[in-house]
Amino acid sequence: MNASPLLIKIAKTLHMVCLETVMAGNAAAALHGAPVTTLDIDFIFRKTPTNMRKLKFFAEGYELKVASLEKIIRSKKTLGRPRDLAVIEILERTLDEKKKKR
Repeated sequence: MNASPLLIKIAKTLHMVCLETVMAGNAAAALHGAPVTTLDIDFIFRKTPTNMRKLKFFAEGYELKVASLEKIIRSKKTLGRPRDLAVIEILERTLDEKKKKR
């Protein structure tokens, strides 16, 4: 399955409502080349009254910020949930491979 059309629609909508978010989780890790799968897309944003209003209008946008693989790894380690810890090794290997290619 190609998630590009969905991600483009999400990014376009975020842009239109001026809601600044960062894509995180396994979907973001997959964009970095990690061999992981997921059934959801996680976004992080500051919980402010303005952002909550913008979120209500959320539908299409252009720019899609993706958390760095380092930040995804740090987040998963911090959360410490079994499902997060289960992919740490894969994400760290992916990060090492990316660094070697630079």
